[in-house]
Amino acid sequence: MKKKMVLPILAAASLVFSPFAGHIASAESADNTLEGTNGREIVIHKQDDISIAKINEIVNRFKKGIEEDRASNQKISINKNVSESVYDNTIYDYTIIGEDYVYKYEEVPNKAPELTIEKPDVKYLTEGQNDRITTSAYNIGDGIGGRQNIVKNGSYLSTLLRLPLDSQVVQETAAYNYSGFTSGDYEADMGLVYDSTVGPGSFEKGWKPTMVVKRNGVESHSGFVTGYSNVQAANAYLSNSDVVLYVWYNYNGKARMKISGTATCRDIGCSDGTNTSLISIMETDNSLNINTVNQWKLLSTVVSTGDKGRNRGTYSSIKVNDVAVPSSAFSAPLTDHASITRDGNNTVTITADQNL
Repeated sequence: MKKKMVLPILAAASLVFSPFAGHIASAESADNTLEGTNGREIVIHKQDDISIAKINEIVNRFKKGIEEDRASNQKISINKNVSESVYDNTIYDYTIIGEDYVYKYEEVPNKAPELTIEKPDVKYLTEGQNDRITTSAYNIGDGIGGRQNIVKNGSYLSTLLRLPLDSQVVQETAAYNYSGFTSGDYEADMGLVYDSTVGPGSFEKGWKPTMVVKRNGVESHSGFVTGYSNVQAANAYLSNSDVVLYVWYNYNGKARMKISGTATCRDIGCSDGTNTSLISIMETDNSLNINTVNQWKLLSTVVSTGDKGRNRGTYSSIKVNDVAVPSSAFSAPLTDHASITRDGNNTVTITADQNL
């Protein structure tokens, strides 16, 4: 039996969502026919109370987002293994996190696209402060790790993230490598969480996208989404591989994340265990309309109750609005049982390692 992964605590009463979740409470096909960007009819698994108008709206948003991404010149051309220039063999996993529903769309070449609409499996998490500064020193209340803040104006941050070897990760609850931003009352964590039950048969290890947006450190229902807690499906980005990570605080009003890299399977359910290029996009359903950021951030953390564990993340080619971040924009590193180094090319390596 596949064991269920327990998601870590990112903030007081916050919720987390992973786009590789897969349980469908109820499913049926929509009455009308909709096609994906590959021209194939979309298979739709939906809740009974979702209107056709809403399905049309969300499908058009997915299609527009994928088409815009394919046409976009926002690429990091520094590693041919993470190239986004060839889309014929690329999977798109696109998730929109709503307050009442989560919309998950996957488009695989030469297969019918699938749209799954679920009511969030909401779980109020106990109090924790995964990356908050709680004293004059950096202290993660439920684990260890390091945080590198970056103060630089711009609409998005991009970086090449080298994921660690499996031997470099020891988790009690979970391990994260992620970016994000702080903007007034808002705090966004956008990146990847480690899972040791992925791949065909759930016997492999890898990294799944995850995103949480908080306001004043707590969950809110005022037209603003904090996330979703449910992990089941099997696909993930390969350990010891490079992924390109983008984070936006205001992408047409939405908080948004994009990750591109190599996944362990050809689809979300890992029916074919062939390593395949995967682009994951995640964004909020409602517009947050955040006007500016106070700072960007890069982190590597381990969630545990005993301040122990191991993790590592290496961030290179760090850019804001596709312009390399200067040394002057990097704040003093913040660590809790971790080390942070930055070389002459402003490559940031965060290593957490304690009490093993």
